[in-house]
Amino acid sequence: MATSNQDSTPYRKLALIIANGRYQSGSKLNHATKNAEDLKNILESINFEVTRICNVNKHDMFNSIIDFSNKIKAGDMVLFYF
Repeated sequence: MATSNQDSTPYRKLALIIANGRYQSGSKLNHATKNAEDLKNILESINFEVTRICNVNKHDMFNSIIDFSNKIKAGDMVLFYF
């Protein structure tokens, strides 16, 4: 069966992926950034518009969430991954 990356859906697909592998406390998650990149690639392959941020402080994370939420319109399909 043939498949296509062409998307005929009438709504936008938006995703925000946040990956923090380094925390101020010194804790470290070794694969967070790589996992976020892998998920980004998968979502883009099915026509998601992906915003990915990695290893940001609380202020920048908050601003990224606000910026992303301001893009959302009625009818959009939205994925938030942290």
